[in-house]
Parts: sequence; C-alpha cells; structure tokens
Amino acid sequence: MKLFVDIDDTLIMHKLPSSFNWGLVDAITKFVRSFDVPLVIWSGTGEDYAKKYSNVFFPIVKQVVAAGAKNNPVLLDSVKSTDVAIDDRPKQTRDYLKNFGLVYLPHQFLELAEESWYNKVWI
Repeated sequence: MKLFVDIDDTLIMHKLPSSFNWGLVDAITKFVRSFDVPLVIWSGTGEDYAKKYSNVFFPIVKQVVAAGAKNNPVLLDSVKSTDVAIDDRPKQTRDYLKNFGLVYLPHQFLELAEESWYNKVWI
C-alpha cells in the first residue's frame, strides 16, 4: 500500500485567506511513520510544485518516495487497488482516482485518524 496525497485544496486550502492544512499534515505524518507506508505527494499543477510542497510539508519524513504530477503516466501506472488517496475530489468525479482502493476527502481522513488513534486500528 502507498498513500497518495493531493496538494491544492487538500494540503493547501485556497479559500481566502489561503492556509495550510497542518492538522492533515500531522495525521499523514503519524500514519506513514506508524505503519511505514510509502507516501507520494502529487498535484495537477505539476512535478516541480509537488516537489516544492513535499519539502514544505514533509521535509524529514523518510517515507516520502515520490513527488510528481497527477498526469505523470509512471505515477498513474504505479497505482494499485491496495493504494489509498487523499484528495479534495470524490473518487467518482476524477479519472485519475479510478484505480485506488480507497479515496478519502481531507476531513474524512482526519476523522478516521481521530478514531483510529483511539482504537489503534487503521483503514
């Protein structure tokens, strides 16, 4: 399993005033560290943007294995049914999300994180 995380309107909230979703960043960091899950940061804006914000949000997280564009065929082809995505769009509304086993909206992942830390169970 890998965790793919979108940037815009997931990690960076663009409703004015713009803000970083630090609560989600914290939950993702705890998740990938606790379960040693590979983390992929990707964006429709492109690879350079994804790399920049990967370094902003997860500078010392060793589980970050890639940062890239959502239209990158190598990243898209690497998605398996066991992979999970966090995206601001529901799975059925975006073709790039179709191969993921699970897709969470940011608030859904945060709710799951709160329940799971209490129960010590994930996904």
